[in-house]
Amino acid sequence: MLVRINTLLQGYSGIRFEILEAISKLLNHNITPCLPLRGTITAAGDLVPLSNIAGLLTGRPNSKCESPWMPAKHTNLQAMVMAAPTVKAAQKHHEMDPLQKPKQDRNKALHGGNFQGTPIGVSMDNTRLATASIGKLIFAQFSELVNDFYNNGLPSNLSGGRNPSLDYGFKGAEIAMAA
Repeated sequence: MLVRINTLLQGYSGIRFEILEAISKLLNHNITPCLPLRGTITAAGDLVPLSNIAGLLTGRPNSKCESPWMPAKHTNLQAMVMAAPTVKAAQKHHEMDPLQKPKQDRNKALHGGNFQGTPIGVSMDNTRLATASIGKLIFAQFSELVNDFYNNGLPSNLSGGRNPSLDYGFKGAEIAMAA
């Protein structure tokens, strides 16, 4: 937990300072989560231990901790009782204008792909394949449109002139699409 606090204090991760203070309080009171011996195979290898720490911080009833004083479900209650006056004071200190725009877009999650690039890479590759397929479909439809055999009697290459040897119509556009 101490190493994680040190890493998060470097400022490369988006985390509220209150969370770091809460983890520090757990350490200062010798409260640590009981971690499973096995069960994590992530890229960083710390997601399962971090989820146990988060469970302890949020007071999950199934969280277990090693503490000489109290069970895990009571540690969060103590933190809430201690934080209540601070929250009340902060509400009076920071009055919010109801017409003020929120600082963050609500109901939107923007993923930068900074942790694992695989999901973003796979999604972008699928987008690339879909775009190529759409391009092939548009080319096939356009080719049928300029071909007088398929276009229900329209002139060849959709040319307006009577002589197809002199008026190429949309043939240039078809060649550009084929490229």
